[in-house]
This record gives sequence, C-alpha cells and structure tokens, in this order.
Amino acid sequence: MGDQATEYEIIAYSPEFRDRLLLLQRRSWGPDLAGNSNYFKWKYEDNPHGDQPLVYLALFDGEVVGMRGFWDINWQINNDRIPAVCAGDLVVTHEHENKGLFRKIMGFAETDLASRGYQYLLNLSASPVTFLHSLRNGWKVIQPWQTVRLETGPWETIQRTHARMIKLPYLWRLENSTPAQDILKKLHRAMTGNRIGDVVISDESRPDAMAAVAARNASSKAITHGMDADYLRWRFRSPVSEYQFFYLGEDELQGYLVMETRRAGSHGHCAVVDWRGDEPSAKQALIQAAIAATRPAAISIWTVSRSEEDKEILQQAGFHSIDETRGIKRYQPALLIKPLIESTEAHDLLSQQISDPENWDSHMLFSDKY
Repeated sequence: MGDQATEYEIIAYSPEFRDRLLLLQRRSWGPDLAGNSNYFKWKYEDNPHGDQPLVYLALFDGEVVGMRGFWDINWQINNDRIPAVCAGDLVVTHEHENKGLFRKIMGFAETDLASRGYQYLLNLSASPVTFLHSLRNGWKVIQPWQTVRLETGPWETIQRTHARMIKLPYLWRLENSTPAQDILKKLHRAMTGNRIGDVVISDESRPDAMAAVAARNASSKAITHGMDADYLRWRFRSPVSEYQFFYLGEDELQGYLVMETRRAGSHGHCAVVDWRGDEPSAKQALIQAAIAATRPAAISIWTVSRSEEDKEILQQAGFHSIDETRGIKRYQPALLIKPLIESTEAHDLLSQQISDPENWDSHMLFSDKY
C-alpha cells in the first residue's frame, strides 16, 4: 500500500459532494444534518456577494475527509470592493489529522482562488490552532480585536454552578443544552416586556431602516464593509445564532443595537455585533437597554474600531478589558490577512493601505463567529 499522504485528492466543491460534506461537518457544526444543511445553504449558497460556494474538499478513497470553506465578503476601500475572500470553516476527520492535510487543502485553495481574481485572504475568526498555523504560512496579524466584556446579574454564580453540574453523572448532557442562565434570560425578558424606556426590543430585523442608520453614520476609516439592506437581510438569517434587536425611534430609526447569542453552547455569552446611533445619547440609551434586557449574561463587544466616545459609554456602563490569549504564546484574536498574488506597484499600494490597522472599520458583525 502506498504512502497515505500521497493518496489524497484535493478538489473544488461541486453539488454532488454536498451530502458527504454535511456528514463530515457533524464534527464541527453538530450532529443535526438538517441544521448543517441550513447553515451551508445560508453561508455558502445564499451569500449575496458570491456566485457559488468557495469550498475545497480532501478526498481519500472517495470519501470526504477534510474541507476548508471561504465566503465572499464586501470590504471596500473608498467604495471600491477589495478582491478578497474570507476563510471560514475548517474540519478534518480524526483519522486524517496530523498528516499535512490542512496545508494541502490550503495550497490548492490559494492557487484556485488567485486564478479567480482574488488577491487577499482574510480571517476574522481563527481558532488558536488555525491562528498559529496561519502565522507559520505567510499570514500576518493586522488588527487585534480589543474585546471588552460586562457580566450582568448573577452570571458568574450561575456559570460556576453549571460547570459543576455537567461533571456529575447523567448531568453532563447539560453541556450542550439550554443552561440555567438562558432560562433566567427568558424570564427576565417576560418581565421587562418589549420596551425599555424609548427602546423597542424585537426578534425581527429591519434591514432597510438599519441600512439608513448605517449610511448616516458611515465610518470615516478607509476600509469599511458594505452595509446595504440585502447584506443585512441575509446576515441576520444565520441559523446558528439568535439575534435580538434594539431600536430607538419609531418612523425613522435614530439608532439600533444587535445582540447575538449562539443557539447551542452559548452558556450565557452574548455579543453586541452591531451598535449605531445618530447621537451619543441614542447609543447610550441602546446599550443601557441591552444590558437591562439580557440579565444574566456576559456581554462582549470589539472596541478596536470604536470611537473614544463609544469606549467612554462602554466604560461607564461597566465594560472592562479581558485577556483572550487563553495563555497561548503568540495567540490573540485578530484580523489575519495573506496576499495571494505577486508584488506589483498597484498591489503594493493596496497592501500598504490594507496593512495599516488604523484603516479598518472592524466589528463582530463581519465575522462568521457571530
């Protein structure tokens, strides 16, 4: 029998492999094949910025044993779209780990993506393993996220109780079920209702109105992500997350905030994925309403692209910096970038702009982690 490492076949995804890919993704997305299918459809087939799934598969004896997904994005420099794609899902079966398969898939994918006209790879959600592997293979850290967090209500006590419970016989199943803090959050929502002061709480997005707020409050940074209504409509259909929307203003929104919670395994963690307002007072009212409506929870937000005014509002509300390195040397959650083409004068100018962390308007909304 030949060397197993030479028997892999790396190919671009085609629909005939869809069912086999969904089986593979049980290791990453979970055992629910229908749920996996919905997520794949949303992220790769319905993406408003792409024509087809940018997914690469590793085959061994005809079986799908590894995959790497990329999804089209709409990052722009001065309203011109950057020829870039974002790295997303990665999974390799246990039997084929530590055999150089990740490197083989990436090598094939990079060549193919470059041939399609993409000039850069981005990653906004790298795990520690992927992060360190990327640094060894030509990726660069552009912008650490500078996450801050606020613990509300008895969150820490509930977390400690939940951690103890899942270690007990038969109760380990609670690890991926709705924990106690989620139940308390629902009770709190029932008590507070659908309005806190002038802020309306809803489970429904308002893409057109939100896009109008985003347009009025567009960032002055050189590199921004498109915030049109079609993008927002698609973005908040993610089947792996639940979104709660906070709106200020009736006929015309003065501002909005979006809170995200993972449908499985959130353990009380929420993320402010988007937060925009016409005035500082609007933003303050929105963040206060979000805090009041999500007790108990641990609420996080990236501050790397936030104004000093925004940071002051968050600090006054009790948010504090956290260490996300997990004690791993060289690891820090951040924007990673890798160029795909040879250096040219035009490319070098673009690279200079892209390599400057001050140019990026980065928010959780643009990461597939949330």
